[in-house]
Amino acid sequence: MQGLHRVRIQNRTYRVFGVSSQRPSTDSPLVPVPTSAQVEKHWPVDRTHHPALVGKPSQTLHGIPSGMGTQVPIPNQASTETTAAPTKAGQQTGIDQAVLRRQPTAFTHFISLPLKCPQLQGRFQDFRTQAQALYPAHLDLSPGVRVDPSPRARLFLSPRGHPNLFITPTRLHLTLALLNLDTPVNLARACDTLQHCSAELNDLLGARPLVLYARGLQLMRGTPDACQVLCAGIQDDSDRRLLQVSQLLLTAFRAAGLIASDDVSRLKLHMTLLNTTFVRRSSLAPADKRRALAFDAQPILRHLHGFDFGAVRVACVQLAKKGSVDKRDGSYASECDILLP
Repeated sequence: MQGLHRVRIQNRTYRVFGVSSQRPSTDSPLVPVPTSAQVEKHWPVDRTHHPALVGKPSQTLHGIPSGMGTQVPIPNQASTETTAAPTKAGQQTGIDQAVLRRQPTAFTHFISLPLKCPQLQGRFQDFRTQAQALYPAHLDLSPGVRVDPSPRARLFLSPRGHPNLFITPTRLHLTLALLNLDTPVNLARACDTLQHCSAELNDLLGARPLVLYARGLQLMRGTPDACQVLCAGIQDDSDRRLLQVSQLLLTAFRAAGLIASDDVSRLKLHMTLLNTTFVRRSSLAPADKRRALAFDAQPILRHLHGFDFGAVRVACVQLAKKGSVDKRDGSYASECDILLP
């Protein structure tokens, strides 16, 4: 019989599309069903993962069938069934990957190169002063430059009226990798991995300090008129030693099972200058707390696009904790660090 079938396995009912000549086995969630055209496998997806399969606005649900030749039936809200998604043999992992992509990892720490150079911090403060002067003074006390009338529209903030869009000067840094160190064991392994990199890094750099150059501006997230993250570009030295340092660290942390990839070509080294996540939601009006935030970066990009922050020496590598504050200077708190030449 061809069409929609209901197959009961243990205490669950699955919807199955296609031609079925035998009852599926209960030994595995991947149930082979012979058809006249091809071999199919029915892979049940728990109801709790249905929102991840659908996506916003249904892009994930529409993309899976067209990209992998699958059918993904989603029961209606009143149904208690678990979705059984028939897929071509060997392609059922695509659905698993789609579900995982929709569930962000809760990163707790990051491998950081702190840029605690007084000259750099002074240049950043000059940049902040010049940038704020590009925005009208009458917006100083306004919660935003403009707000769309729709409830879910972005709230546009003024860098002059909201100085906390700018990073604290003592927190300037480069991020090499994000880590999920959710247990004391993982944290201890990460600290041990970093400490074991010390000798190799010193051999790599020799007696010469690692000096970088920060100049120019680039968007990391958003568009010029609706920006979420604005950064300074980072230039390596002539021997590309920053790239070598990054590769050594990423390879070590991947070998320890703490990151998934050590592909340094995917690393976008940057120094964050403005970020909407720096703005505390508690400082916003009640009606604005759930809005997406953005700022108009066009005046900054137009007038300060080539701003030169100067040279900066990288003095250490740090395992920093996200969202933390070092009470001594306001920088990120360090779980452990190693000194560089």
